[in-house]
Amino acid sequence: MGIFKVALVVAALFGVTSANAQTLACLIEPSRVVELGSPVIGVIEHVNVERGQRVRKGEVVATLQARVEQRAVELAQTKMQAEAELSAAQSNLQLAKRKHERTQS
Repeated sequence: MGIFKVALVVAALFGVTSANAQTLACLIEPSRVVELGSPVIGVIEHVNVERGQRVRKGEVVATLQARVEQRAVELAQTKMQAEAELSAAQSNLQLAKRKHERTQS
């Protein structure tokens, strides 16, 4: 908050009109500062709280973008499905070879 805005807020609180308001040079410090962190590196997609809002331990204050992780999961699922289809096709091929060998004997 700029000095001018602080002066207006203080003036409004004490009923001072703009004609006789004084600019007060001050710096408002928070009573407590905390550091937030995440176990993973990422880009913040959405902040769930407002500046100055009280939060509790365990409350979600921000959401990270998950597009890269979602695409990685989709890719892994597609790969797993393709490997399963390949395994099934190889099993069918082995079965067909055995049937063919039996009919040739």
